[in-house]
Amino acid sequence: MKSKCVCHIRNTRFGYLPKEQQQVFLKCSQKLLSFADLYIRLLGIPDVTQHVRFRYVSRLLKIRSINRSKHVFIDIGCGYGLFSTWLASRGIQVIGVDIASDKIKFAKKTSKILDIQDRSSYIVASACNLPFKENSFDNSICLDVMEHIPNDLDAFSEIRRTLKTGGVLILTTPCLLQRFRSNSAIELCKQWGHVRKGYFFGYLKRILKERHMEIVASFYWLKFFAAKVFDFYFRFFWERYSRVQMMLCAMFFPLMYTISLFDEIFLRESQGNEFALKIVKVDDCI
Repeated sequence: MKSKCVCHIRNTRFGYLPKEQQQVFLKCSQKLLSFADLYIRLLGIPDVTQHVRFRYVSRLLKIRSINRSKHVFIDIGCGYGLFSTWLASRGIQVIGVDIASDKIKFAKKTSKILDIQDRSSYIVASACNLPFKENSFDNSICLDVMEHIPNDLDAFSEIRRTLKTGGVLILTTPCLLQRFRSNSAIELCKQWGHVRKGYFFGYLKRILKERHMEIVASFYWLKFFAAKVFDFYFRFFWERYSRVQMMLCAMFFPLMYTISLFDEIFLRESQGNEFALKIVKVDDCI
């Protein structure tokens, strides 16, 4: 008698994997025995760099202190709904927005499989023209999106418009000066359609101030060890979608994630390849 694979509703953690790899894992979660389901419940989909980013974003958000019944998040440039799924699986209301209809379709499919439709919704829209009223949201998430948008200043203005006064924007984006620049990251910039290499911190601070927004906390991430792990995954897993590669990816994940933690031990004060910023909308009169 086959074991039934219980849907991993609340503890699921998705990694930042290409669509084809996500589909493999979602398919496996429906067909494989309890061991595969237990692995995904405990560790999530095994992509280290996304887990590292989630750790920094969670620290900035202070997830445990959020009032889940009142706060609604908007995930701008949500892609395949990875972070939206992560939030919704923790009982937080979230709206995912992306300009790519195929990614929104996939995000909706994922939310249905995980039975979190009541906490997550997805719409096709541009970050430069959000279909929401002013002062609609307490929290906005924009993770590695701005480097893809040619008219990024319009996007910042739209985010500001839809945030409530005192509302929080969590932003991650590449640094223009990267201490641990890797060949894999350069290649991915080309593949993923980056229109700019990154930002200077001072420039971000200035354009946000012009829009009555203030950086109140920041972290550098993707430092030496995480960058090396990033290279490893890019070279051996990200371009391959076979089940064998997925199994190897899962086997290496605990070790690779542990290695990435060395950044916080040995390079805590060092600059990294990306920013993680907490930004607050201030009153226009201030």
